[in-house]
Amino acid sequence: MTHPLVAALEDAFQEVRNRNLTLGERLKYVADCVRIKGPGFAAAVDAFVNRLEAAQAGGTAPMVGDVMPDFCMPSHEGRLVTLQSLLEQGP
Repeated sequence: MTHPLVAALEDAFQEVRNRNLTLGERLKYVADCVRIKGPGFAAAVDAFVNRLEAAQAGGTAPMVGDVMPDFCMPSHEGRLVTLQSLLEQGP
């Protein structure tokens, strides 16, 4: 049986995944869900958000419209893929 908070968070993840939001907006949505559905975890969520903000997480990320440098990372299957190879397949 799934814990109600876990089910609520899964629903929140599905909701933000299907919406056109920035990563920050998605994280805020999920964090707000935790604060509402699991108030006992609110302090932990707030501490985590504060750490991300203090570290300026994402501050050096490319802006919308910037050209991305080529990179290589593992796929969900564990194979290495490059940005270039993905772009060759289309958007």
